[in-house]
Amino acid sequence: ILSKSDLHLVKRAFVHEAEPNGKAMPPLLQHAWLDGAITADYSVDCVYEESSGRFRVDRIGSKSTIARLWGTAPVSYPCTNGGSYDRVVSAAYGDVLKAGRPRYDHVYAAMRTPDDIVTWIPYQRVIMPIHTGDRRRAVTIVTEIAKVDIRIV
Repeated sequence: ILSKSDLHLVKRAFVHEAEPNGKAMPPLLQHAWLDGAITADYSVDCVYEESSGRFRVDRIGSKSTIARLWGTAPVSYPCTNGGSYDRVVSAAYGDVLKAGRPRYDHVYAAMRTPDDIVTWIPYQRVIMPIHTGDRRRAVTIVTEIAKVDIRIV
């Protein structure tokens, strides 16, 4: 219906900070939220770069959602800096660093798959501040494709 209508979305990514609800959260996110720890294999680390004022993907866990869909190369669509997707989804990373506490979000985004097809992907995520050995400001994120409480129209 949307493809044949006069409605054209300008935004391609939507983020909603949500209240953690164990029943609605995927088990991996429940574990991360309740235990305050994220397993490195399932997470992605993003480091804040002072020079650009942006977050850069520093590490992709081998079992993370990004790795399962796009691989572990930090040049895939969700890892690319500067686009509208990057600006919308990474805005919360700075909030997490300032607050010094985790955040739980629902995200709905139009993303380019490895076969060059744009598709809408709903996912939930937990973002946590981390301390690096070299004092860089960074967050770690765990995501799962799951139902989200975001209505576009």
